[in-house]
Amino acid sequence: MQMSARLGHEDELVGVYEASDLRARTMDELERQLEAPSIRDGDRFKEMMAVRKATTTPSWWALWVLFRYRTLKAMADMQFYGRC
Repeated sequence: MQMSARLGHEDELVGVYEASDLRARTMDELERQLEAPSIRDGDRFKEMMAVRKATTTPSWWALWVLFRYRTLKAMADMQFYGRC
């Protein structure tokens, strides 16, 4: 399409698309979807989006990562014991 636009055929391409069956079907589908009730309008969606925590990661997982990657490395360093 860029090649045709560079050659000055962009108006012709737009005209062909606007007269095509593909555009008519696409516009019909778009109108149908816009008129359909949205899942975001219902109470079920509001229930799903109402969260009690800011994160979905459990606390025990965060502690496991802390001990696994930080504490073991710190224990191997003698300066860690000097700060205590």
